[in-house]
Amino acid sequence: MSRSRTRKQTKSPQIQPRADINADIDYERISKHILNYFTANGFNHVSFEAIRQYVNSSYDDRTLFETIDGFPDKFRRYTLKGNKSAVGLV
Repeated sequence: MSRSRTRKQTKSPQIQPRADINADIDYERISKHILNYFTANGFNHVSFEAIRQYVNSSYDDRTLFETIDGFPDKFRRYTLKGNKSAVGLV
């Protein structure tokens, strides 16, 4: 008698796409806040530290970089003395 071997098939677990941790960030709103700050103070560029201090302390570097990258027609990246990151108007 021949023995048939059946291979136990296991389903690999479905990998769900990682939820974008920044999905709830409103880059347009952040952009408007920063732009308003520039306009109100007559600035050409502002350091990330100043944005966090005077605009919103929850704006981390990654969020600010992504905001700048998302709105290239308004902002560009600057590097200030001391290698500090900053936002500048185009």
